[in-house]
Amino acid sequence: MEHGAEFFYARELYRQDKWRAGLEAALGYTAISIQDDDTVSYSANRTSDSYAIGPVVLPLPPYHGSYQGPGPLISSTLTPADRSVTVLSGAATIYGHREVNTDLFTLRLGPYLEVPLHPKWSITLDGGLLLAIADTRFKYQESVFISDPIYNINLASGSRSGSGSDTEFLVGGYAGASISYAVSKKIRLFTGARFQAAGEAINNKNGKQSILNLGNSVLISIGASYSF
Repeated sequence: MEHGAEFFYARELYRQDKWRAGLEAALGYTAISIQDDDTVSYSANRTSDSYAIGPVVLPLPPYHGSYQGPGPLISSTLTPADRSVTVLSGAATIYGHREVNTDLFTLRLGPYLEVPLHPKWSITLDGGLLLAIADTRFKYQESVFISDPIYNINLASGSRSGSGSDTEFLVGGYAGASISYAVSKKIRLFTGARFQAAGEAINNKNGKQSILNLGNSVLISIGASYSF
């Protein structure tokens, strides 16, 4: 769960006994920080190459050649049929730390409908266009351990790290509902929920990729409004 703030302005355009309607605009900011220290398993590819020996009789090991010449030779030509790739499921274990930090700025524009339930209580429905700017910073540090149980081979990489930043402009939409209570003629307290979708903010660095999915966000709001 992340926290943020929003300032909005609503202009009433229509008023009837049982409802009111108008337009609203809102500016918002949310600081998003996601950290991950999980150990991840992934598949690895084992590549095997075979070379024809023809009529050559290979000597028994250890063999170091002779002073008279190179000794028995095998072909150095490799064809696609001589290469096979085997997928080793779960052979790679990745240890590390990954972190994504985003400053998210939003602008909402759209109509609203307010329905009074009581002299002091009312429900508001709204929806419209959502514009967002996502300033994302991504960094990681990890090491990889690969185990091949068939050939009893264990490989470990050194620690590798990287970081990068990117800014993306996103376009989406929103829909929400809230309930408000009139403390006085000018001041109202409200709470509500809003669904918004704005796509994905993608950051690439050294073959690594962070994806901040803003396509299915649900926001809970608590605040106060002032009428003038």
